[in-house]
Amino acid sequence: MIIKQKTVQTIHELSTLTDFQKIELQNQQTTASKGMIAETVRYLHDNQKISIETLIRPRTGKYSYSDIEIKIMEADVFEAQALGVDSVAIGAITEENHLDEDSMTQLIGAAGGMQITLNHAFDELTLAGQKKAIDFANEHGIDRIMISVHPDSSSFKKNLQTLIAYNQGTVQFVLTGKDEKQLTELCEQFNLHLLLVE
Repeated sequence: MIIKQKTVQTIHELSTLTDFQKIELQNQQTTASKGMIAETVRYLHDNQKISIETLIRPRTGKYSYSDIEIKIMEADVFEAQALGVDSVAIGAITEENHLDEDSMTQLIGAAGGMQITLNHAFDELTLAGQKKAIDFANEHGIDRIMISVHPDSSSFKKNLQTLIAYNQGTVQFVLTGKDEKQLTELCEQFNLHLLLVE
């Protein structure tokens, strides 16, 4: 079975959800407002029992953050947890394009018992860096890793197969993109079970 997730940015979109078991709540690729998170949790938990993940990201652009930005993200993780969100999507890399393990550890600690997804920061890493990030994810209890799909790229499929073979832990890969049909076909081809329609 493939679990389907949808990116949502407005309350109106919640009423149009069909065939999705999960959402990722965001605001133009940044963290949604406290009010939006609270109303989304209330609406979905009361009406549809859909799992809610919220993106934790203080701004768009590169995934390398200052100490102040990490503190903002940490506070947003605490807030999301208090509001009843099921999971958070987080990610941070260094200026040298390595996973920022110190910042990630801080954010993971803030997440407490929530599930955790490593977001598209993963896409910014080299293949070697992605392997190290997979090790980190498995060692630190990260549940999922997002991977942006490039369905017409043979190198993408080769790299994806390499990452699947490398992963010996419990972390799962989430294929992300705009075409649900293509995502479904790739999940079936590579025996993956999670997709996110953006």
